[in-house]
Amino acid sequence: MVIRLYSCQIECEAVADIFCIVNPVVQLRLKIRHIQVSSNNSVCLLLQIMASSAHLTLLIFTGLALNIASAQIPFKYRLPDLVRPTYYRLDIDTDLTNFNFSGHVYIDVVTTQPTNNITLHSKELTITDVQVRLQNGSSVFFAHDYEGDTDFLRINLTQIVAINTNLTLFMTFSGNLSNGNVGYYRASYVNEANEVSHMAITHLEATNARRAFPCFDQPNYKARFQITLRRATRYITASNARLVQTLIANDVATDIYDVTPVMSTYLIAFMVSDYAALSVWKNSATYTTYGRFELLARGDGSYSLFVGPRAIGIMNDFTNISYAIDKMDQVPVPNEFYKIGAMENWGMVTYREKYLMYNSESTTASEKQFIATIISHEFAHQWFGNLVTPNWWRYIWLNEGFATYFEMFITNQIEPTWNLMDQFITSIVQPALDDDAVDSSRPMSRDAESPAEIDAQYDTIVYEKAGSVIRMLASILGDVPFRNGLTTYLNTWKFSNAVPLNLYSSWQSVSPVTLNVTSIMHPWETQAGYPVVTITRTGNVFNLNQERFFINRAGSNNPNLWPIPLTWFTINSASNTITWFNTRNGSVNLNVNAGQWIIFNNNQNGFYRVNYDANNWQLIRNYLWTSNFTAIPPINRAQLLDDAFNLARSGRLNQSIALDIGSYVRNETEYVPLATFTKAFGHIDRLFTGREHHPLIRNYGLQSLQTYFDRFGFIAQNDTHLTKLTKVQVLTWLCRLEHTECRNTSTRIFNDWIISSTPIQPDSQNFVFCNGLRNTTAENWNTTLQRYSTLREDTQRTRIAQGLGCAANVTTLQRLLNLLTAIDGQFSQSDKLPVVTSVYTNNGVTGVNVVLQWLAQNFTAIEQRVGNVASIVRGVTNRVTTNEQIALFNQFVNQNRNSFSASLNQTVASAFTNIDNNIAWVNSTTAEVEEHFGGDAAAMCEDHFKRLYDMETDSNVNQTTEATIRNLPFAFEEVAKAIKKLKNCIGPSYDNMSNDLLNLLKARLEDLEIRDEQQGFIRNTSSAHVTFIIQQVKEKTIELDKAIYACFIDLTKAFDKVQLKDAVRILKEHH
Repeated sequence: MVIRLYSCQIECEAVADIFCIVNPVVQLRLKIRHIQVSSNNSVCLLLQIMASSAHLTLLIFTGLALNIASAQIPFKYRLPDLVRPTYYRLDIDTDLTNFNFSGHVYIDVVTTQPTNNITLHSKELTITDVQVRLQNGSSVFFAHDYEGDTDFLRINLTQIVAINTNLTLFMTFSGNLSNGNVGYYRASYVNEANEVSHMAITHLEATNARRAFPCFDQPNYKARFQITLRRATRYITASNARLVQTLIANDVATDIYDVTPVMSTYLIAFMVSDYAALSVWKNSATYTTYGRFELLARGDGSYSLFVGPRAIGIMNDFTNISYAIDKMDQVPVPNEFYKIGAMENWGMVTYREKYLMYNSESTTASEKQFIATIISHEFAHQWFGNLVTPNWWRYIWLNEGFATYFEMFITNQIEPTWNLMDQFITSIVQPALDDDAVDSSRPMSRDAESPAEIDAQYDTIVYEKAGSVIRMLASILGDVPFRNGLTTYLNTWKFSNAVPLNLYSSWQSVSPVTLNVTSIMHPWETQAGYPVVTITRTGNVFNLNQERFFINRAGSNNPNLWPIPLTWFTINSASNTITWFNTRNGSVNLNVNAGQWIIFNNNQNGFYRVNYDANNWQLIRNYLWTSNFTAIPPINRAQLLDDAFNLARSGRLNQSIALDIGSYVRNETEYVPLATFTKAFGHIDRLFTGREHHPLIRNYGLQSLQTYFDRFGFIAQNDTHLTKLTKVQVLTWLCRLEHTECRNTSTRIFNDWIISSTPIQPDSQNFVFCNGLRNTTAENWNTTLQRYSTLREDTQRTRIAQGLGCAANVTTLQRLLNLLTAIDGQFSQSDKLPVVTSVYTNNGVTGVNVVLQWLAQNFTAIEQRVGNVASIVRGVTNRVTTNEQIALFNQFVNQNRNSFSASLNQTVASAFTNIDNNIAWVNSTTAEVEEHFGGDAAAMCEDHFKRLYDMETDSNVNQTTEATIRNLPFAFEEVAKAIKKLKNCIGPSYDNMSNDLLNLLKARLEDLEIRDEQQGFIRNTSSAHVTFIIQQVKEKTIELDKAIYACFIDLTKAFDKVQLKDAVRILKEHH
């Protein structure tokens, strides 16, 4: 192919045998097979490249056109580096009556090589005048044309202009304020007078500044901007810099803003609205939160003014570099008109309204936490992304990874009781490990050229994985070198552009020579996925193996290796240095007692999973079941849960071991491990829905979580932040699993809301609405729908909308889904996807079936009026577990395939693969689940009774006994209530224990007046081996000690050990 070589940024990455002669003036990027080279060259660059045994020598001169068959340089969408902008004077007039805008722009540029044309970007703008003048005022403009697929506005000149010539471009333009939520667009809201108010707002990342004004719309084309905004006098404006002057004439106001720092076009922002504003002065800057008058009047903007200045102060102190602008505006955009969470525009951050406005009466703990962290995220960008910007979108993780890391770091200092550096594991690390474990995962640094490819860059990998890898390196370097290296990086490249090697060299400059930062970071940056380290023990030798972890298979033929920082601890000791493991296999010698567990990856600082041999897993499991389990830090308890369940998903670990590890959470009180467990349990519950063993899975979840509820109860307004977060996790699942008290309490609270409009505590609303509406009357459901329509509080509206999707009645669910596609439907656009998600999430097999049928019958209407079809397909097919559901999905595809877009076709293909993988996983795991729930129950009972006997000398015997009883795989409610009696029954031998227990059970059955045939069955049963198979069931007519449970008891026939399937059969026969 013919390649025209243009400049890019200084970098030389040696991936193979590459010899570079570099003259650091201009740039070149080549991608030859898997070898990536970039380097600057104004004279020549000689590369000797060896790739796949083929030798290729290139002699390249700047501007020379070469035919290179093996080189693929996708520069179609990049501007030719002929000129560089230095200064924009932008003037825009906004008309919110006719929803359009017009303006003109002067752009000062300097040529970087001789040229007779200038190319910049413009999209969906009408260009009415173009001028190009030299400094002496003479015109060199000849003509202009437009290239639609690249958005290039090409200006041809009358002559070849020499290098380093200063030119001024002038263009007048106009455009429409669209409703597409990108570029310069319009939004609206209903104000306190019930009138529609309109506003105009920008969202320019990543390639949408060209929709607002003609510009050089690439991150490496930085310049200063002086912006002037014209408006009707009833409105106000805001932009990146400080407002300098306002001129008013003929009911038109002209707001003139100060000059910005040197910055990229995607960070430009301006707004025209009738908003009110709140301001404070701190850290030598003015902080202003804009918003609807009614929200600011009740104080909803105050929390942003609490968090914002503190976040800037923390970043000032951490980087030792002051914030570059003397003001910071925070602008909310109505939720319906903002497609992302927030945008870090320099000096004027924009947000989806609900992610900025906090109200103590209606905002949940998790929403408050999200508001604080998203503010911190965007404010961290003022340094990472704004001050120093990636040279190209390939390296966007340099923006988002640091903002993700600092959102937790900053907020942890502002709200220290939230333990956000512990929550980093559940919020950042675990999602990254999940999304990076699939075949389709991509590296942190990856090519992107077209606008669509660039938009696709913004995913879990560049946010959460990059943030996790940065956290890992911080633990490797230590606090001071980590901080000093970042200060060096920011100072060196401020108001400019950078690539990862610039960052690594900055860290290297403050690190020991024995630590090669580039060698550490390069594999994590450029390779997709991450490793699992498998550790097997022989004496004091711990054998190591690493390979890439895939969630859908146990083996891996992937050749990649990573430099893994190994750390470990036991109950008595911990490593105080890092052991590097960067080969396929290795070993370490450690002095650890044979009967003692060991856990690798302290504080889960490393971005990898750990698998152990069966003996170490058993030792860990045994310790977690003791009252001393808190000696293992909460982060590592969460790590053990997350690793165990995901290793079981991949087939590397028996599911029974993972379930055994998970059952310790009956005694857990910390948020991070409990949140980890509910996520892991949710996957098993989801895939076993509709299967024979699903009741056993549900009972496992119920028994695992109800202890927390027994100890701490329902959500109270005065609960701490973390307690509220934890209770939401526990109660959501307990109600879903039909825990009687959770269901009854939720229903009572919901009925009070229906009857007398009694307010519902915000954190409880999601599960209260869901459970209240699950089996309510049609009248109550309709009342709830009506209240949704009249409420003005968006967050509560969304909770109600999700609750409406919990209705168990198929007809009601069908009606609800049809309301989403109605032309005059009652649901806001932003609530439609949450409603669909609620239907298939909260209604088991029925909900999935209803959504699949709705998709098949209404695809066109769904695509037009609901949108997010790909998200719906991904979500609902992730719950397909039966042949009927597979048939329904096939029906949807066959009926509508001709209308699918290319991207939706890809989503559907992935969905089929995911369905196959999920069903294969369930089929392969079923035997392990049977093994866990239906193994040698008598032996399990014996083990637990021996534990009780061994704890006779425990000073906290009653509490410990109770905890141990609750750890019985099939805990018997009445035994749990009669612990003191049980303690007195424990004798020195198993026979005595089982005899006494049998007598106790018989007595309780007699108390309950069990039918004669059941009593006869019990009397005729041997006590040699006793098996408890307990299933909690719905409310029965028997009430004992105010606990409404029915207990099934299976006792073995004489001296026979009965497996679970036999026990279930016997239970059915005798009850």
